[in-house]
Amino acid sequence: MESELFGHEKGAFTGAVERRIGKFEVAQNGTIFLDEIGDLSINLQQKLLRVLQERTFERLGGNTLMPVSARFITATNHKLNKMIEEGRFREDLFYRLNVISIEIPPLKERKEDIPLLADVFLKRYAKQMERSIVGLKPETLELLIQYDYPGNVRELDNIIKGAAMLEKSGYLTPASLPQFVRDPSEVSRVTFPIHSPIWKRARRELLAAFEKEFVIARLRASEGNVTQAAEEAQIERQSFQRMMRRYGIHSEDFRA
Repeated sequence: MESELFGHEKGAFTGAVERRIGKFEVAQNGTIFLDEIGDLSINLQQKLLRVLQERTFERLGGNTLMPVSARFITATNHKLNKMIEEGRFREDLFYRLNVISIEIPPLKERKEDIPLLADVFLKRYAKQMERSIVGLKPETLELLIQYDYPGNVRELDNIIKGAAMLEKSGYLTPASLPQFVRDPSEVSRVTFPIHSPIWKRARRELLAAFEKEFVIARLRASEGNVTQAAEEAQIERQSFQRMMRRYGIHSEDFRA
């Protein structure tokens, strides 16, 4: 990540066979967007703070100070105030970045955006897949608006993408939507088979089945991002990974 941002000189480290221009340099007189700023390591947070304060940086392995003349925009889905209290995010960096703050509510709290977003996604995928789908049926849009999107905008994107693959008419119909969107009650109606007549053994079976379904649901919502899935579930990442290994679940199966 440091090489990605700062760039490096030839020979700066093993594998650095040529000079690389970093994002700070590429963004001169423009804008640099740093997504998921809350995932930066403390060490990199300190270096980023120095760049923002001094407006200069050095490539890795270099000695020449380079100016930074760019506007910085950052984004995160973490609660940075809580991370500061836990010692995982620098308070001085937070106040340096937090000049103008825009909070974007989750999609379920701004459903008036769904028609516009759905239309944008549909046009994108219809063009990519060379499908002659020109719009959404009113009843399709109604179902999309009713759904609560635990996976936020990415989930809407994936739903439209999957529906565009299946749709055979000129308009997106309810039949092309996933079952859990057509029947939201399916999301909360989860049943597990009980095989053993012995209470303790049956309880273990139910718990195992629940854990497996829960892990799958969180990975589906995060598109295979294990760190995000564990944080949203409020589970330690290592514990989440142990459950994945226990049930043979692989994160790459959920990536878009």
